[in-house]
Amino acid sequence: MYHHLASIQKLFPDLLSRLRANDPTYTHLKITPMILNYVKRLDECLIQLRDALSSNSSVTSITLDFSGVIDIPVIKRKAGYATLQDIFLIAAPNLQEITLIHTENYLDVLANVLNHCPKLHSLSAMTGLSKASDLQNFCSALKTNTTLRKMSLINCGLQNDSIVLLAETISTHPSFIELDLTNNFQIGDVGAKALATALASNATLEVLILDRAEKITEQGAIALARALHSNTHLYRLVMTQGVTLSFKKEMIIALQTNTTFRELSVSLIPWQYPLIEIDKPVDSLNESEANSVLSCRLDRNKQQNRTTEQPAMSM
Repeated sequence: MYHHLASIQKLFPDLLSRLRANDPTYTHLKITPMILNYVKRLDECLIQLRDALSSNSSVTSITLDFSGVIDIPVIKRKAGYATLQDIFLIAAPNLQEITLIHTENYLDVLANVLNHCPKLHSLSAMTGLSKASDLQNFCSALKTNTTLRKMSLINCGLQNDSIVLLAETISTHPSFIELDLTNNFQIGDVGAKALATALASNATLEVLILDRAEKITEQGAIALARALHSNTHLYRLVMTQGVTLSFKKEMIIALQTNTTFRELSVSLIPWQYPLIEIDKPVDSLNESEANSVLSCRLDRNKQQNRTTEQPAMSM
């Protein structure tokens, strides 16, 4: 037990040493609860991290996981926020990925560093409630960003007003390809319709994940289906609620002309029904028939895109 504890207590000093040495193989800085709960003071830990990063040019990815950290109130103080922000600003020139886990009201920190990271392409925040004002500042920063490709805001307590702001921002974003809003349970039809409107003008988004957005009803789901009439970039949608017969019929109609969309998942379970072509008007399809026809449409698009994505054979 003693040797195990001693080895854990060495993790942070060893990490600092590698940062100060600018170890070129140490590109992912990952600070876990195991490390944070065995440092004497969290505020001093963050200051040491900041100082070690000041002489480092190798780190391209930072993960900060505060799950179950005993001294977390330190971070909520003004000085803790400032130090956390400094950590990202110092690493900003080479930073490509940021992951924050179990963070509260940290979107304001991200808003202040977002456009200081010219190479940033992936941003994840998990289990962190954010104030509407923080999200507004974050979206303002996001509007001038041109590098971010993937963003996950998982279990962040986002509600419809937040999604409306976010949707307005991504509607014209030039590089976004994936948005994961899993476990934001309060997202409903207003948020779904705002995202549908964004899809109508967005020319880059390929994956939209709304798993466990539990207040979306048939109306919100249908709005997303109808967006596929004009959007030809999205190829994957993950839904939990609103997947009714009417939604399936709207999807079938959209996929009569949309040949890009090919992956529909309900609670992360891929759409899997018998591939049976049924020659009937869409309006007259029952549940089982609609499942089969929609499966055929999705499979057709999957096969077509698989063919077009194959590299040409060399002669």
